[in-house]
Amino acid sequence: MHKRLLLTNVLLAIMSAGAAHAADMPYPVEAAPAMVAEEAFSWNGFYAGIHGGYASGESALTDFEDQGFAFDAPTYDIEGGLVGLTLGFNRQVNNFVFGIEAEGTWADIDGSGSLAGEIAPSCLLLDDDCTTEYKALGTVTGRAGVAFDRALLFVKGGAAFGLAEYTAGAEEAGISTDTFEDTRLGWTVGAGVEFAFASNVSAKIEYNYIRFEDEVEFSFDGGEFGAVGDAEDELHVVKAGINYHF
Repeated sequence: MHKRLLLTNVLLAIMSAGAAHAADMPYPVEAAPAMVAEEAFSWNGFYAGIHGGYASGESALTDFEDQGFAFDAPTYDIEGGLVGLTLGFNRQVNNFVFGIEAEGTWADIDGSGSLAGEIAPSCLLLDDDCTTEYKALGTVTGRAGVAFDRALLFVKGGAAFGLAEYTAGAEEAGISTDTFEDTRLGWTVGAGVEFAFASNVSAKIEYNYIRFEDEVEFSFDGGEFGAVGDAEDELHVVKAGINYHF
């Protein structure tokens, strides 16, 4: 009888110690979730930004006719800086990105030239200069490119606009200087690279070739002398910019 009571007490003590040890054990820790791969950057949507750069090229006044005389005015270098705004939209399909982009740019691009000694009006007499100045540029282009995650290589092309002012004359020969201001219409092509260094901010650098060809008309001495010809201007533009993606 005493033996049974002793065995029962020992079993109860063992069971109590086991229960207490089980209560002290920590609960199982849930497995940490698997690492989720970072999603590729998306170029979809609207964006806006600023840009700045430098342009250089040539301005040529050609094929002028004045009172039966045909002549060409000089070809001369033009250059200067620019800064402006960018607005665009991208659509990405797999790694291919297509879009449209508009840019408006304030510019200070100018130059002058002369052909001393030629017998014709319009900056071809003595040392008078013809001048060209672009005060503003604008482009509306389509863009197509290939995206490598956050890097985008692209080409672009479309319409170009320019607010230009031309002067010509031969003051030393008694022919007044005239100014012709015009909104130019032309075309542009270009290429560049853009890199997204934040979730919604990217930086770009690009090259654009812009060409304008249109008629200009000068009137000297109150209309007594006139000259009608073509202004052929080309610009090589290198610019950098920052875009914010909405």
